[in-house]
Amino acid sequence: MSHAETPSDIAVVGLAARLPQAVGPGEFWQLLENARSAVTDVPAGRWEGIPDDIRPLRGGFLDGVADFDPEFFGISPREADAMDPQQRLVLELGWEALEDARVVPAALADTRTGVFVGAIASDYAGLVHRYGLNAVTRHTLTGLARGIIANRLSYLLGLRGPSLTVDTAQSSSLVAVHLACESLRSGESELALAAGVHLNLTAETAVSAQRFGGLSPDGQCFTFDARANGFVHGEGGAVVVLKPLAAALADGDRIHAVIRGSAVNSGGATAGLTVPSAQAQRDVVRAAASRAGVDPRDVRYVELHGTATAVGDPIEASALGAAYGVGRPADDPLLVGSVKTNIGHLEGAGGIIGLVKTVLAITHRVLPPSLNFVTPNPRIPFEELRLRVVTARRPWPHDDRPLLAGVSSWGVGGTNCHVVLGEAPSARPTAAGAAGAAGAAGAAGGSGAAEASSVPPARAGGDREPAAHADGGREPAVRGVVPWVLSGRGVDAVDTQAGRLLALLTDPPAGGTGSSVENAESGDGGADGNSTGGGGDPADIALSLATTRARFEDRAVVIGADRAELSVGLRALVAVEPAAGVVRGSVGERGRTVFVFPGQGSQWAGMAAELLDTSPVFARSIEACAAALTPHVDWSLPDVLRDAPGAPSLERVDVVQPALFAVMVSLAAVWRAFGVEPDAVIGSSQGEIAAAHVAGALTLEQAAAVVALRSRALVDITGRGGLVSVPLPAAEVATLLTPWADRAGIGVINGPDATVVSGETGALDEFVATLTAAGVDVRRIPVEYASHSPQVIPVRERLLELLDGITPVAADVAFYSTVTAGRLPTTELTPAYWYRNLRETVDVDRAVRAALAAGHGTFVEMTPHPVLTGAIQRIAADAGPGHADTLVTGTLRRHDGGPRRLLASLAEAYVRGVDVDWAAAIDPAARVTDLPTYPFQRRRFWLGGAAARPAPPTATPATDLPDVSIPAQIFPDHDTATHGTDVAVPAAPRTSSPAGPSRLARRLDGLTPRERDAVLLDLVRAAVGTVLGHTDPAAVSTGRTFKNLGLDSIAAVQFRGLLAATTGLPLTPTLTFDHPTPAALRDHRRPR
Repeated sequence: MSHAETPSDIAVVGLAARLPQAVGPGEFWQLLENARSAVTDVPAGRWEGIPDDIRPLRGGFLDGVADFDPEFFGISPREADAMDPQQRLVLELGWEALEDARVVPAALADTRTGVFVGAIASDYAGLVHRYGLNAVTRHTLTGLARGIIANRLSYLLGLRGPSLTVDTAQSSSLVAVHLACESLRSGESELALAAGVHLNLTAETAVSAQRFGGLSPDGQCFTFDARANGFVHGEGGAVVVLKPLAAALADGDRIHAVIRGSAVNSGGATAGLTVPSAQAQRDVVRAAASRAGVDPRDVRYVELHGTATAVGDPIEASALGAAYGVGRPADDPLLVGSVKTNIGHLEGAGGIIGLVKTVLAITHRVLPPSLNFVTPNPRIPFEELRLRVVTARRPWPHDDRPLLAGVSSWGVGGTNCHVVLGEAPSARPTAAGAAGAAGAAGAAGGSGAAEASSVPPARAGGDREPAAHADGGREPAVRGVVPWVLSGRGVDAVDTQAGRLLALLTDPPAGGTGSSVENAESGDGGADGNSTGGGGDPADIALSLATTRARFEDRAVVIGADRAELSVGLRALVAVEPAAGVVRGSVGERGRTVFVFPGQGSQWAGMAAELLDTSPVFARSIEACAAALTPHVDWSLPDVLRDAPGAPSLERVDVVQPALFAVMVSLAAVWRAFGVEPDAVIGSSQGEIAAAHVAGALTLEQAAAVVALRSRALVDITGRGGLVSVPLPAAEVATLLTPWADRAGIGVINGPDATVVSGETGALDEFVATLTAAGVDVRRIPVEYASHSPQVIPVRERLLELLDGITPVAADVAFYSTVTAGRLPTTELTPAYWYRNLRETVDVDRAVRAALAAGHGTFVEMTPHPVLTGAIQRIAADAGPGHADTLVTGTLRRHDGGPRRLLASLAEAYVRGVDVDWAAAIDPAARVTDLPTYPFQRRRFWLGGAAARPAPPTATPATDLPDVSIPAQIFPDHDTATHGTDVAVPAAPRTSSPAGPSRLARRLDGLTPRERDAVLLDLVRAAVGTVLGHTDPAAVSTGRTFKNLGLDSIAAVQFRGLLAATTGLPLTPTLTFDHPTPAALRDHRRPR
């Protein structure tokens, strides 16, 4: 193991920061590099009521300090009002840091991931005290406790490692980094988030610092300058994601920098509690360097504690000189600087901000200037101590050597911390390693804010074909176009993300964190200040969106071949306009997945030619099908599919049916390559053969034999009959067929108003003429045989003989038979069944209804053109409101059979909730890159905000709840003089009284099932919104769990009591657990 890599090395793999005039590490670096000061006057409205003669007038301040996106984290508006904004900031920064680390947060659930947060301020609690007891709610306890800052992040991400908030005064956040590293080194944590946060919400802390003598009366930090007379306050926060270096390298992580060593000690008994100890500072620096295994003379730069106080600066300088200056040549001094000159002193968060600055300086290989240094402090012998302040942007000294730096942070009570940083190892991760690590991260589930579905893992076994090169490498399932997958909690978040990606393409900023292991080939920059870097390669962005971002309920997919096409799609999303190559939608109540395989009718000349050239998975499957069919046919499958000159026509039944079989089987292989697996299959007529193979009941060779021999048998009856499609219910068609009952009958029932008649040619001619004259839009199906009719009987014995030896096996995938109109054990798919499949009526309608009743709600048609999609949609609609969210989609379209159409169909499934492994569409040469971070949709939440929200019931038992309010428009027949206002209703369930039930019954009486569903859902959303504090019930997502909407155990009791009182219905204590979403509860309370 080289000197640059020891078992104790800790990699910094993720960064996030929000600082004065710097939203994100990218903007922070630009501020530093451009030598800008973010110190300003105190914002208007911040510290009202403070006398001007003592009011600190300057500092570094955040904009929108009250703004937050509670819905993203599953926090109710009421709880958000009560939460210290420091808690809110750490939640957002934690998410952004994980995104920068290219980790899907859901992947960390139940892992040994630690959270260590440095924080010392409690200003929000001070505001509560000003408001008095009226401001205290049931959320105040957790909202104000500093310990909860770390705990809340651990809770929302489901993390099982240590979770603690550190308070060692001003050194808190750097001590938090040290503790995180120690936890990683001991194995207590496998990943850690270290953070610091500080907000100046009241003037008391600043006034106390002023009266203590710490604040600069000039409103500037003159670190190490002769004018040094104190600091100015700053605010903000940062989070770093830490991981053992060996693990980061093995996982192919992007590494910003490496923490080589750290140490913590105390100043002990000095001349006064707040007087620092030069000896203690020297010792802690030496200890950190020793643990890092570095020669102190090799450390090139130290980020100072640098508070610019008359006492502190000389002591810190002498300690550094003693630790790092001894033996250093006079022409090679230790370079120093302080970020406090740019943004002020962030108190307990100051240490980690210095760490982030130094990491950025390492990754960019540039040292930014320290401001306000003009005249050296005469009490600091710079030459003797071998120190020099960085006063202008400059490269690192000895850039040819490994970069080493230190970061110091001292607590006012004596707790000192020093960290030694180095650059990342020069070895670059392989693209395959990076993609694999990202994909693995996306494969885990999650809870809380990470409730969104995640990238499915590659399945082992079964029929899913991995996309692989002959040499074992990964290759895409399709080529030629890429998908950009976006999602958010709310459509506005999706649109904003589209705008940020568009900016990434058109105007990437110069700043960013970059990486010493990536900068050689990957550009810096990003789409906005939240981005930590960037690049514009479409495949890189596609891979990164697919594998390093969580998936939420509102979704969009942009499909294109190049930047220009993708940009057009992004612009359409931003403008909320339709466009080719753009699919958007929201996840609904999705049931299990059914692959659907129709009979004839979807074929068209050249139906597979484009995919044969652009989808290796499809091409290999077609090749396998061709080999399986060869013993039974005398024509070339690829030639038929390409419509090659001399190839037999698809008008031949013994050609079209095997060809369609091969296409359907191969399309199923492509869907599986994208991670979409069937829970069930349904086939119509000869489509059942493909269904049987895909389910696993028949081998490919067996299925190919069945379809080829079955279609050959049909040749013997060709020319004597046909099929007619009639858009009427089967029962009505049966009555209309009475005059021809001995020559024609019902062959297929495709839906409640879709029937196919099979029979003799002459009888069909007469039947069509009669119905056409009556105004019925009947249609002749272009076949010349009458399958599913008595005309099949003569081929029975021959078919059974040909299929003798076909032995099906039990399959895990459910097989819904259109012969028996229900689920069928696949061991019954014997030769006798395949004769019945050709002879008996095909009942797609009842088979689909059986699948719906069993909980299947996603139907994907595996054809070159949709045949049954419309019919299944009508069946689902006819099956009742409970199936309103049924998803039905096809795969290809007539004369639109390439990768664009395929990805669009996958996108249609994905935006409705189907898990799709989008990495399967991306070239293996692609590499993960930086992306804009999540666009939180923030609103103002502050003390007193609850006064503008509907009052919730108090936390009293459900049997004794007070009267609460619910919007009256839900019950317009309620006896009230004014609609649209809140109407008080008793919250206690009174099942003995007819008032509640009769009111609900009257409201639902006479409504259609869909109207009843709407009323019930509005009722549930209004009750949830009332309890949680939403001013608009529409803000309550119907598909998110009550827990992730912010309904904790107490709020659940309130909600149940409110709903029971409003409806008069008896509701169980486990209501929100048994029916975990508003939509599920609506379905439960739906009248039977």
